[in-house]
Amino acid sequence: RRRFREIAMIIYPFNRGQSEKLRHGRISEAFACYAISKSVDGRRPVLARPSSARVLMDSWLYLRTAERIKLLAFCIMPDHYHVLLCVLPGENLSKVMEDFGKFTSRQLNKLLHRRGRFWQDGFSIIAVGTTMSCMIRAYTLSTTLYESSSYK
Repeated sequence: RRRFREIAMIIYPFNRGQSEKLRHGRISEAFACYAISKSVDGRRPVLARPSSARVLMDSWLYLRTAERIKLLAFCIMPDHYHVLLCVLPGENLSKVMEDFGKFTSRQLNKLLHRRGRFWQDGFSIIAVGTTMSCMIRAYTLSTTLYESSSYK
C-alpha cells in the first residue's frame, strides 16, 4: 500500500493554487483515460457524509448511463475526490467537468443548507496510458472510502 502512494506522488504531484498551469495544454480525446482530482472550496470535510458522497456517485452514474464517460474508479475523501475516467466520443472533458461541477455544487449546497461556491476553481488532471492507469487505479482503490465496484 505504501508503494502505491509513493508511485502516485511521483506521477501525480499535488499543486495548490496553480490552476492556470494545470489548464495549460489541456486537450480532450475520445477514449482517453484521465485521472482527475478536485477539492472542496476551503477544504471543508463535507464529503465524508454518506449523503454527500451519494450525490457524487449518482452524478457519475448519470454521466455513465448518458454515455458521456466510462467510469473506471473513484475515491471520495472528506474534502476532495479522485476519479479515473475515459471521455467517450463527441464529449469534451472540460464540458463534462463543468456540467458535473455545476450540478453537484447545486445539489450539495442544497443538501448542506448553504449557498455560494462549493468547489475550488479548476481541477488537477493527468492523461494516463494503459500501464499508468493500472497503477493509479490500484492507488485509488487502496485508499477508497467509496469505490465504484461496490456501487451498482
